[in-house]
Amino acid sequence: MPCNCLLKDFDNKNIPCYKKRIFIFSIIILIILIITVTILIIKLKPNSKSDININPSKKSDNFTSESFIESIKPIFNPDQGFFRSVYITMTPDSFVNKTNKPIDDVYHLRCDISQFSKVANKDKDKELTDIALNGLDEYLNKLKIESKNAVIRFAYDPGFNGNENNETSLEMMEKHIKQLSPILDKHYHTLIAIEAGMIGPWGEMHSSDIATDENKAKVFQWWLENTHNIPILGRYPKSLFYYFNKTFDDMEKYDINPTNKGYLLGIFNDCFLSGERDVGTYRYNRTREIEWLSKQNEHLPFGGETCEVYRFNDLDYAIPEMFKLKISYLNSGYKKEVIAKWNNTIYNSSMGKDLIFYGVSGYNYIKTHLGYRLVIISINVLYNKGADFDLIINIKNVGFGNLLKEKYIDIIYTDTNNDIISKKENLGKYKGEERLVISSKLLDIENEEYKVFVKLCGLKENNNDYYCVQFANEKLYDANIKANYIFKVFKGEVQI
Repeated sequence: MPCNCLLKDFDNKNIPCYKKRIFIFSIIILIILIITVTILIIKLKPNSKSDININPSKKSDNFTSESFIESIKPIFNPDQGFFRSVYITMTPDSFVNKTNKPIDDVYHLRCDISQFSKVANKDKDKELTDIALNGLDEYLNKLKIESKNAVIRFAYDPGFNGNENNETSLEMMEKHIKQLSPILDKHYHTLIAIEAGMIGPWGEMHSSDIATDENKAKVFQWWLENTHNIPILGRYPKSLFYYFNKTFDDMEKYDINPTNKGYLLGIFNDCFLSGERDVGTYRYNRTREIEWLSKQNEHLPFGGETCEVYRFNDLDYAIPEMFKLKISYLNSGYKKEVIAKWNNTIYNSSMGKDLIFYGVSGYNYIKTHLGYRLVIISINVLYNKGADFDLIINIKNVGFGNLLKEKYIDIIYTDTNNDIISKKENLGKYKGEERLVISSKLLDIENEEYKVFVKLCGLKENNNDYYCVQFANEKLYDANIKANYIFKVFKGEVQI
């Protein structure tokens, strides 16, 4: 029924109350819309530090490209890859490398220190000598110069021939670890990990009278207390649980704090994919132990070798487990029958969904995916001609593992022949994020064409850059300048 009341309002005019209700209702709807839009803006607003630093309103031009193609070729990047073993003998009077330069990406250094044990020298346990220690230091320095990485393991097994019960006393073993640690710390960028070793044949922490979980925990503790930031890898999850003084059930619920030294404690598996329990690697429940280990491997390297032909190293099973465990290094020489199986199997839909790799051998698929594999998906450049720019690189890691060491970020400017014109260094650090944001300045060149490269390197020393990262895209990386081509500038305009 119409409202007959009159209200005196709005410029002293008589307004029917139904019109007033419509007006009030409209105001309420408007307020609700404003609140809703405000909430959506807050929720959608980027909250990363990199995004906050970018102010598009200050840039007059915007360039976007998605024309980046993933390569199917294996590439060399630091801290990952297939390895061949390098056998080293350290004695009181010498340091001897018994192996020619490996053909693979990673060096697996198996260091025989048996001559410092009274069992082998038939005299007494001895401290490591300066000759032996300096030899190790010099050898690791040579690897650094080549930007090669190594996993290292020490053992009291003469010749690494599977000899049992050759260890020194535990007291001397601790002294040896304390002597070795400063040198290994010095070569942090070269070392992927220290395989804890010290006990048992081949340093594999079994088949010795002293290969108890208590003694293994001591070895872990000595390495963790005397080195800094280098991952320490033991042989069995069970031994790690003992180190943490927790049952397996407790470990599944235990969140290891990054401030805890045990945060750097992981596993190497020398019988990877070789049986229901990987020949004794898993002692409780394979599925649950792998699940626990996969979480620990988010921030640690994982690797080893196979030791038996088994259905688990068929690629339809092996490749998903490699992704699960985030594997970063593997022995390309052992076991030969397994390596042959991988070489003779073609990657297909039963093993994964990487369409561009269909038809590639399983071995090459594994080689291209060990560790991290960073693919540029797209870029966005916000810039002012001849002035500052913000570069956003969207990246997808398609590898088994993660980038575990942060990298320095540089911008390099070259002419069309990739000869360096200018270089801007130390523009931040990259830690494997899916978005890499870099702010710098374009060159003040109006009519010339030049290229812009991004360099990600792990170590800067004596005007040299070591351990640089190559994106897994076609035709981006220049090995001479150790950098990735991202875009070019022609007459002040950003282009691809």
